Amino acid sequence: MIGTTELMIILGVAALIFGSSKLPSIARDVGKALGEVNKAEKELDRLKSDFTSEIQSSIQGPIQSSIQSTMESIEPAIQSELVPEQVPEEKSTDPDDVEEPHDLDIEGRIKDEAFKYIGSKFKSKIFR
Repeated sequence: MIGTTELMIILGVAALIFGSSKLPSIARDVGKALGEVNKAEKELDRLKSDFTSEIQSSIQGPIQSSIQSTMESIEPAIQSELVPEQVPEEKSTDPDDVEEPHDLDIEGRIKDEAFKYIGSKFKSKIFR
């Protein structure tokens, strides 16, 4: 930042070089030039934002449709992985082969529930 003393020295040197009668016209011309620079800068910012929004809108639509079609094509595969086919087991008539409730396949049930949960979260993130 220029202090008061430096500004006085600059004005004094300018008065000696250009003469005191030309200083007001020079200051006016410098002010007009700075105003034009500011206008041009604002116009460039506006053009930049318009260009950016136009590019985003032209790219975003095809990308979203591509993602949607990809998700629709892989959704059956995801569903088949999440819900394994249930094969009916043959029931044994032997009383010793009867499974007790605590002997059920707990690990398999946990995996099934985990797959269902992950699948629902995956779908909600993709299709929102």
